[in-house]
Amino acid sequence: YCYAPFYSAEHGGKLHLDLVRDLTRTVMYDVSMKARCSLGLCIDAYYGGFGETQVSPICLPCVDADKTFGFTIRQESKLASGDYAYIQYAILYTNPTGERKIRVFNYTLNVTDEISILYESKSCRPVVSRS
Repeated sequence: YCYAPFYSAEHGGKLHLDLVRDLTRTVMYDVSMKARCSLGLCIDAYYGGFGETQVSPICLPCVDADKTFGFTIRQESKLASGDYAYIQYAILYTNPTGERKIRVFNYTLNVTDEISILYESKSCRPVVSRS
């Protein structure tokens, strides 16, 4: 933490909340992560607190609830319009009580040749901001 210069009246509450968050957040140990996708797509690179890597699976000793990970997808071959593309992301980990668990996230993406179909299927409201 950096509270320079530290004044207990000004920074005491923030320090208290920061310590409570660090001591009570969910933690995973011995973490192994891997993403995979349907034919025509491939995982290009993984990004996160470890930097950028193309190694799969990603193995980390400890991950807490405040960490984020991502990956880039590359199109290897033509996908048929109207079909679906599938992405799966799995995390194998040990929880603080020693149980080995797996979390799997599945995503389905619509494949289209027309950008107008993309805008019709999604709400543009979160994307557009007004000042």
